[in-house]
Amino acid sequence: MAKERKELKGKVAEMKKQKEVLEGKVTEAETRGKGMEDELEAMKAALNTAAVDFGLLTKVGDTLTITDLCQSLDDMSQLNAHMKLEINDLEKAKANLEEMLKASDPFLESGDSGDDRSIGERERTELKETVKDLRFQTYKQEHLLKKVRYQLSEFHEFMLEKRDSMFADMPYVDRAVVMRTYSDVKLKTIDIADLSFLPDAQVDDDEDQIGKGAFGKVFLRQYKGEAVAVKVPYVSVRVKEEDTEKRMIRIKANHARTTMEAFVHLTLADHPSFPKAIGVVDIDGAPSLVLEFLGDKKTGTVFSLSQAIKHPSQSLTQRDWFGIITDIVNGIQVLHAKGLLHNDLKPNNILLQWNYRDKRWHAFIIDMGKVSTQTIPLKHRHMPEADREEYNDGTLYQHLAPEYMLDQQPMSIQTDIFSVGKMLGRIEGKVVKSRILRELVAEMTNIKPRLRPSWKHIEKAVAKAQKKCLS
Repeated sequence: MAKERKELKGKVAEMKKQKEVLEGKVTEAETRGKGMEDELEAMKAALNTAAVDFGLLTKVGDTLTITDLCQSLDDMSQLNAHMKLEINDLEKAKANLEEMLKASDPFLESGDSGDDRSIGERERTELKETVKDLRFQTYKQEHLLKKVRYQLSEFHEFMLEKRDSMFADMPYVDRAVVMRTYSDVKLKTIDIADLSFLPDAQVDDDEDQIGKGAFGKVFLRQYKGEAVAVKVPYVSVRVKEEDTEKRMIRIKANHARTTMEAFVHLTLADHPSFPKAIGVVDIDGAPSLVLEFLGDKKTGTVFSLSQAIKHPSQSLTQRDWFGIITDIVNGIQVLHAKGLLHNDLKPNNILLQWNYRDKRWHAFIIDMGKVSTQTIPLKHRHMPEADREEYNDGTLYQHLAPEYMLDQQPMSIQTDIFSVGKMLGRIEGKVVKSRILRELVAEMTNIKPRLRPSWKHIEKAVAKAQKKCLS
């Protein structure tokens, strides 16, 4: 009993030391957060002053293009707010520990230390997890802030150069993408008369519509004897009936979005996991993107990853499936290496096509309409309670990460990894049985972003699973 009492006293002393360390970390984090807030305010003031000097604003306080620049700084403030929440959680955990240390301990009196040890271990584990979460949020914030310091100067210079162009009508998130992917390479302008219906198309739609997304519809057409996909932005009936000035504003906005997607495709043109951009065409006033068609080029039928999972075919071997997984992982890894995020990764946005040269199915990542940069990412607006319930029930937007959907945190590399993990989970659950893949999926879809694996780890796990399944 004396030995157990001595061990418990040592345990209490250790926990008191840990409490002191945590208090120091809280103070350090609060100081860092205050310093970042002061720096953000100074950067905003400097940007406003610079805008006046460059003639963008007539006086400090006006809001034009500079509003978008300041918005990116507000995003950093939001990250800082999440860090403060982590600090509050740490304070609560510390308070619980203090209460436990102050309370009289019946187990210490009786010498029965088993339950006390389990309670202490649980408290220590929770505190360690909270500290790790805080460190992750701090690292993420500091990493993004370094990037923003550099890219805001480039962004500012770019917008000064383009302030009289179509880019002035772009949302600031899209403008950041254009700045990141801007190229002197120009896409070909295609005459609508050069587009025709594919003669042998087997598409159950009068207009040969083969898909639709958040910003437009996709139609099957033929250009110079080859099947192509034409992505046409939505233009509502109300907009069509608007006066000329309003219609021109909408056309410029559509043109800007099409241009943004075109730049993204040009940036990824050398990678085999993305469709090639062929040109742009004006369709009834809607600037539209002409892309390489992915599917059966004779019949015009497309084959998505979603279809392949729902209706497994013997034509897709285990080797094909691992090739598809590798194509997706490599493609998104390259997208991230270029400083971009896809933000809408799901089976319907992956198309499969048979390649006669290497005799296997290839995966292509499509729909760049929601692409953003990593430093100026998409943010989720307030989620209606009904949507929140459907998300929690597993019936709505299951490909999107919980921190984005429920906590209003911005998109990140970790949210894309979560989405890829969801796709791999569907593949593993239906067509590829692999314990290694199953464990990888659990890591990639972890509710805590900091616990999701890196791309290097994901690549190794996929290669290991492939070797074991095909051996």
